[in-house]
Amino acid sequence: MVDLIKEEPLNSISSPVRQKAMNIINNFRMLRPLLEIEERVELLSTCFKSVFCLPSIEVLQKEASSPKEGQANVDLFKETMQSLLRLMETLIVEMPTRIQNCLQLMNPWLNSQKDNERERAMWCTARILGFTAKMEDFKMEIEFTRLGRLVKLLAMRCQDPVDNICFLSSQAVYNLYCIFLKKKQMKKKMQGLWVEEDMNEVYSANLFYNNTFEIAEAFAEYFTQTQLTNLVLTAMEELTGSRAKVSLAAAQLMSAVMKKRGTDLIKVEEIVAGILERLKLQLEPNTKEEMLRALCLLAGNSTDSVVPLLLNRTLPWDRTILALWKVFGTERETTINVLQLLIGILEKHSTEGKREIALQPVEAACALCEMLSGSLCREAIQELYPRLLLAVLCHLYWVIEQNASQKMVVYRKEGGSGKTFDPTSCALEVVKLVLFAAAYDGVVVYADEHKCWNLLSCPKFYYIGIMELTSGIVKNCEPVMLHRILNLAKNLLNSVDNRQKILARTIYAQLLWHRSVAQTPGQDFVGNLIKWIKEPNLIMKEIGLRGISNLALHPRQSQSLKSLVPFLRDFVKSEARVTVQAVKALRNIIYHGQGEEVKVVFCSISKHLRPLINDVWA
Repeated sequence: MVDLIKEEPLNSISSPVRQKAMNIINNFRMLRPLLEIEERVELLSTCFKSVFCLPSIEVLQKEASSPKEGQANVDLFKETMQSLLRLMETLIVEMPTRIQNCLQLMNPWLNSQKDNERERAMWCTARILGFTAKMEDFKMEIEFTRLGRLVKLLAMRCQDPVDNICFLSSQAVYNLYCIFLKKKQMKKKMQGLWVEEDMNEVYSANLFYNNTFEIAEAFAEYFTQTQLTNLVLTAMEELTGSRAKVSLAAAQLMSAVMKKRGTDLIKVEEIVAGILERLKLQLEPNTKEEMLRALCLLAGNSTDSVVPLLLNRTLPWDRTILALWKVFGTERETTINVLQLLIGILEKHSTEGKREIALQPVEAACALCEMLSGSLCREAIQELYPRLLLAVLCHLYWVIEQNASQKMVVYRKEGGSGKTFDPTSCALEVVKLVLFAAAYDGVVVYADEHKCWNLLSCPKFYYIGIMELTSGIVKNCEPVMLHRILNLAKNLLNSVDNRQKILARTIYAQLLWHRSVAQTPGQDFVGNLIKWIKEPNLIMKEIGLRGISNLALHPRQSQSLKSLVPFLRDFVKSEARVTVQAVKALRNIIYHGQGEEVKVVFCSISKHLRPLINDVWA
């Protein structure tokens, strides 16, 4: 019978031989089931080719000698399709676990360039899946080990240019979903769990019609890690196809499963490389936007895998990489996860080791520069704001100490013709962007007016720049935020990293300018400041005295600080900047003090101030 089918011509259907041969084979199944795998494969492959490759209905009618013959050809073709379906159903009943293999054999026609071949193959696919879902003797052993590839194929066909193929595909997707739902319910019953009835009503073929997101949503829980990965990798192959609708559907399928199951993907490096390669091609705008979103979702779920791959790209980055960093700032979960990783890099970096290691914090700063310059999840930035700000400021200190060449371009806005940045200017830009992103524009304005950026660019005056910047923060940020910054700075006051220690102590001392901070209960501000003043480092002495000066601005504090006057008096003869801060501290204690004691205090220091008044250089 198989040989007879093979001998039938593929360009006409004038003879019922192929149809009758399939009927005979089907009837003989009752005598001897076809259990040999090779026999089944040969039989199905032969029948599929013999039926699917026949000319379209229109051609069969057109090439007939008369309308009557044309209609006879059409009727014979429909009967032949029904015979093929019955044969497939019989084979499935004999070996239900082979349904996946049966569907795989139809792949050449499901992916055919000819509309009539795709339509016939999809008609059989939808029918055989529907038959399986409704089988009375349904077997739990029915498996779809290549589920990812199958769902991807059906989802793409749901976007087929032939409307009937879209309809048939949505039917196939729904029938496949019913199979998995039935397996899920059977498993629950076997475990003695309650089974919710009519769950298949949650989805329908109409819902899946032209709706890639719903297809991904429905099947997300059923994919194994391998199937999930295969779905993404095979969907990626459709991105550069000639049909814009199919390319967009592939991108939507990828982003949908990444949103739902991104943490379970394997071969992340291969996926990221594939997406980057395709983003550099001429994709449809909507497809490109969806691909950027897909990688954004993947970065949110697999941050530790995705972000290092992008950071390791050679600086300055091209438009594609910059576009990805910018889109990372648009999804709240991704923004938080990526920012936390970048903050960690900035907090841990060191000048030790190889040059590649030293470049990592610079790369992190470049990433922040692009992330924070686009549309933002402002809540996410504000949630991490104090820690992010301190990490960036510490990175700036590290960069200026490296004295990197201004000709070293590490970041270029817009990836091509825009403004270029060296490591220092990039770090400064990030500081500004962090403040803008957290909605503290007033701090940037204050810093501009007080030439703060020039001070921050010089290692010698960096700490003074931090004092001025913190003054702007005190003037423009709400007390709750000031206390968050204070608590973060407290943890770094005794850091083994000298840069962190100078940064934290400077911020800590200048925050005392604000009354609510200075009056925070349970804080030993004076004890910390005196400890720093006693250190041999002149910068630490100056920072400590600045803190005393700020504390003295508040009446409650100035009274308790009077006892420090003899101690502070000794610093009037110190190095110039230390002397200035000592005098300011004494001035504030006296100015904001009360009662006769103030006169006594003033008299006790006046003889120490006289030399300064007479000094022409003072």
